[in-house]
Amino acid sequence: TILSLSTYHAHPTPAQITHVIKAEGPDIAILQETNHASAKVVEALLPEFHRIHSCRKPPCHLTTLSRWPIKRVHIGKSKHGFHPDLQIGDVTAPFGTFRVMNVHLKRPYHPQAETVLAQTAQLIRQQSNRPFLVAGDFNTATGSFGLARFERASGLKRLNGFLPTYPANRFMPAFTGIDHIYGNAHWANAGCHRIRGTGSDHHGVVCRVSFQAKPPSR
Repeated sequence: TILSLSTYHAHPTPAQITHVIKAEGPDIAILQETNHASAKVVEALLPEFHRIHSCRKPPCHLTTLSRWPIKRVHIGKSKHGFHPDLQIGDVTAPFGTFRVMNVHLKRPYHPQAETVLAQTAQLIRQQSNRPFLVAGDFNTATGSFGLARFERASGLKRLNGFLPTYPANRFMPAFTGIDHIYGNAHWANAGCHRIRGTGSDHHGVVCRVSFQAKPPSR
C-alpha cells in the first residue's frame, strides 16, 4: 500500500496528519511540504518505519517513509538540471527490491514547469528497467496535455483514476486531481482511494498495488 500526501506548509492542525496516516496503514508513505508546520509531526510519524529525510533547506521539503529498509539514491543535480524537490530511494522488501520516487513538481504557470516535467520523465525512463513507483504532488492535472506528455515520455501508467485532490481546505469541493501515483509494468493496481480529513490543502491518495517480479510480456 502506497500513500501520497502534500502535508501543507501552513497546516493549522498538523496532528490530524498522524491520525489519518496511521489509520490508512501504508507500507510506503510519500510526503511533500514537510519542512514547515508539519515538520515535527512527520518526524515522529510511524516511528517504526525507515525513512529518507528532507534536506531541510528551501525548497527541499520531501520525506519518504517505508515499512522496509530504504536507501537514498543520489542524483546529480547539475547533470540533470533538477530542482531539489525530487527524492529517490531503493526499498528492500520481502518480495523483492524496488525503487520509489517522491516528487513535488512546479506549478503549470512556472516558466520551468514544462522543462522539469520533461526532465523527470527522462530520468524515470532511464531507470525503468527495474520495478519503479513514482508518487507525489505533480501540480499537473488529470486529463491535461502536460500529464499526457509525461506519461508518454516516462513510460509509466497512472495507478489512480480521476481523484480530485485540490483544493481540500476551501468552501468549494476539490475539482482537480494533481496528486498521482504511477508505476511501471512491474506493478498492477489493486484499488485506489482518496484520503480526507488530513487538514491539508490537498486530499491524499492511497493505492494498493501488487508486485510482479517479471512483468507481463507485451
